Amino acid sequence: MSATAQTRALFVCKRRTTYGMSIGLVNSAQFVSLMLRSHGVESRVEVVTDANDVDRVVTQYNPTHVFVEAIWITPTKMDVLLRKHRKSQWAVRVHSNIPFLAHEGIAMEWLSAYEHINASCGNLVVAANSHRCCRDLNVAGMPSILLENIYWLGGAARSLWHPHREALKIGCFGAMRPMKNQLLQGVAAIALADRLGRKVEFHVNGTRFEQGGESVLRNLRAMFAGCRNAKLVEQPWLDHDGFMGLVSGMDLGMQVSFSETFNIVAADFVSAGVPVIVSPEMEWLPVWTKASTTDSESMVETAVLNLRVARIGSTIINRICLSRHNERVSRCWMGFVGECRQVRKP
Repeated sequence: MSATAQTRALFVCKRRTTYGMSIGLVNSAQFVSLMLRSHGVESRVEVVTDANDVDRVVTQYNPTHVFVEAIWITPTKMDVLLRKHRKSQWAVRVHSNIPFLAHEGIAMEWLSAYEHINASCGNLVVAANSHRCCRDLNVAGMPSILLENIYWLGGAARSLWHPHREALKIGCFGAMRPMKNQLLQGVAAIALADRLGRKVEFHVNGTRFEQGGESVLRNLRAMFAGCRNAKLVEQPWLDHDGFMGLVSGMDLGMQVSFSETFNIVAADFVSAGVPVIVSPEMEWLPVWTKASTTDSESMVETAVLNLRVARIGSTIINRICLSRHNERVSRCWMGFVGECRQVRKP
């Protein structure tokens, strides 16, 4: 599975001026790029302002593979880019399962248009980053391949877990979105405080909202306002290094989302050696980390269990699970860039 010097991968992310470069899509692209470079593939990540900027960086870098992170280039512009850069293999990476894509009004329309464009140009694929999304898109007549997310650990765990003696610090990080299920996880945090007889701090990112996330934060503020043993703590949006420092200071992570493909925040907790509870959506984590998305008592029970078993090494097993996921996904990526190393059109 060796790469050749002529393989050059380019990951293209759209800049979001409100949050800068500290967004999940950029982080996920950076992790895959790091993995490819570790296997001898030239790779870089570019954050661009628009589709015209894509043309500029592709011309400049002359990649064999272009990975467009998420569905944001219009079909019309995609057609122009593919015809101009025929020597490159293009892939549009879909980072959400179907329930989440339902909130993106253009998703199915543009994915269908991409398939028609590929029928003419032949150098475009849609790449889902979960088995379920890949299956569902194919069922819906939108052919796709599987190229999952990876979390490049790159060495030993960043920190050891040192639980706090006073308030239990729970991190429920990520953009405020209804599908992230932050409100019910907040209920579970309050119930956990009562169960343990301890004060709890429920930490969230309070500066980034998507798909009606403002309502989620408003409800969280109102709910925690009258709590005696639980407090809502709003954190700013940070770059990844700064965020890892924040994660390392938590006692427990909560990522019990309604819909996920991978969830980098959960992997951040695993990397930091902090116990984390998730939903069954995160297939790569062990069963004891998983709670019901609609039952706060299930979240409390799972949290209590994970706080207990973390003391006997479950966080190390979480890291082993992540490493095995990385190994499997690395083979898929290297297979793709190997088989599609060069696309030559007259």
